[in-house]
Amino acid sequence: MTDYLRLRQICLVANDLARVIADMQAIFGVKLAYQDPHVRRYGLENALFPFGLAFIEVVSPLEANTAAGRFLERSDGVGGYMAIFNCSDPDRRGRHANALGVRTAHTIDHAGFHAVQLHPRDCRAAMIEFDHTEGEDDLRGPYGPAAAPAGPRRSRPTSPGGLPRSWSRAPILPASGRTGPPSSRSRSSLTATAAASPST
Repeated sequence: MTDYLRLRQICLVANDLARVIADMQAIFGVKLAYQDPHVRRYGLENALFPFGLAFIEVVSPLEANTAAGRFLERSDGVGGYMAIFNCSDPDRRGRHANALGVRTAHTIDHAGFHAVQLHPRDCRAAMIEFDHTEGEDDLRGPYGPAAAPAGPRRSRPTSPGGLPRSWSRAPILPASGRTGPPSSRSRSSLTATAAASPST
């Protein structure tokens, strides 16, 4: 199997999900693809929107004292919650992160789907998930259930400029030292770095 790592889904948090759904449809012209009833076990509701072959998920707390609600309080309403990467071997990437001191927060197993979620305190920002769905080698093939995460215990980074260096060790991003949008050259480097690391 070819080794790969690709950003497939970003999860955001909002207090008013109905408003977000309406805004997403009005601004982007995107259809609501799915709402997962299973996220209610975490005191959440969600909405999933397709953007090309990638997805934006928005979760919203339904109950008091949920992980998502605490996240919103700590982050002053800034909702970047989770980055979900498809890859060929989630366990190998999880072990690589563990060896660098990044703990595993959760593992998820469903029929044909496996995921490893890294601890957000160690990632220093949004929770990171490595996952794999059987048959996903073809981007137009199956994609595992888009259930909401159990909930990161987020710590606001005190030095945002250090995040690229932290994530490059996982590895997620090349440590270019840039904090703004990547150039086309940086995006090419990201693709190469993600596909090549970690080594077997």
